[in-house]
Amino acid sequence: MQIALSDNSLFYSIRGVLMLLKSLSFSILIYSVSSLVFADLVDLSNQNPDPLELLSNEISSNDLDKSDNPYTIVSVKDYKQLNIQPLYTDSIVKIYNDGSIVEEKLFSNDFYMSHVVGLNFIFFRDLNSDDPTESKWIVNCSVDKITDAKKCILYNGLNIFYFKCSDEPSFLAIGNGNDIDLLRPSYLRIDKNKPFKVSQLVFKRPVLDNILKEMTSGKNIYLRYHKKYKESSYDDEVSLKGFSIAYNTLNILYPKLK
Repeated sequence: MQIALSDNSLFYSIRGVLMLLKSLSFSILIYSVSSLVFADLVDLSNQNPDPLELLSNEISSNDLDKSDNPYTIVSVKDYKQLNIQPLYTDSIVKIYNDGSIVEEKLFSNDFYMSHVVGLNFIFFRDLNSDDPTESKWIVNCSVDKITDAKKCILYNGLNIFYFKCSDEPSFLAIGNGNDIDLLRPSYLRIDKNKPFKVSQLVFKRPVLDNILKEMTSGKNIYLRYHKKYKESSYDDEVSLKGFSIAYNTLNILYPKLK
């Protein structure tokens, strides 16, 4: 297998994402369904810069030709001193020339994880896809500064949004757009398994546990919902490749949130 993503293209991809995150106040408004509202994802302006400063000082003391290599690999022995706690023991941690700290790991199915350390953003890309720089799944977590409530979202950026929260029940929301008709039922099916039916696009426990179990072992998910003022239903089909990796990674990060 030839990885189609070079170190330089990865560097500029990560750098572009970080520049976007720094320039925008990142928030995601998914649904207003009943009383379920998910906000307060990340406040980038209040991040503690100490680990970044330490790492920047560390890399500046190295004799690194930045024109040849966009990053340097952080030694495992320096993790504790630099307050780095990788999610995986077999991953590598890189500090890029712009100061970005990224934990990276290649999984057996050629899915590549980029964990932006300190921001609780994790991007998962399929190196075998037509565009290996495109994120197939994204995990974003935060901790409320007042209540210490933990909130995580795992989503594909299109129509699947899994929320795990400490102050309210977890749920899975489906659909794309603000014109979805909440008065008509929606359907979800993984592979050839039995379809799930729900009102208002939100799947909760106990059915949620069965859905997540099927999603982590399934290949494709099929969605059907309605849009306002339209008689016909709207169908979506999404590949579940990499979902189990993203889901497991979320569950590794979640207890580490502080």
